[in-house]
Amino acid sequence: MDKTSALKREVEAVLGRLGKMLPGFRVRSSQQAMMTTIVDVLMRARSEGETTALDGSHIGVIEAPTGTGKSLAVALPALLVAKETGRKVVISSATVALQEQLIKKDLPLISKALSSPCTFVLAK
Repeated sequence: MDKTSALKREVEAVLGRLGKMLPGFRVRSSQQAMMTTIVDVLMRARSEGETTALDGSHIGVIEAPTGTGKSLAVALPALLVAKETGRKVVISSATVALQEQLIKKDLPLISKALSSPCTFVLAK
């Protein structure tokens, strides 16, 4: 079993735990597609000091309308990949409101649903 496949299964497991923690929570297929893409892209990212040639497969562009659940779809796989690889992940947002949502609501919730909690900070 490769690490990317294992991380995708872990995403599914965490989503199941979130479903038990949040009444009415439902996973959207568009979120699942985003999460799978993010795992794939981040796992192909080059680590510091690596010199392998880049073919563009480490770049991902995801666009979705408001209300799709992008915050969760980005944060959950990013945190799992960071924990697996020992890398740090930066999640950038365009608004202070979204920064506040991530740091006060989404990231603490995801951390509780993970098998081992993660740490995160707000950088301004």
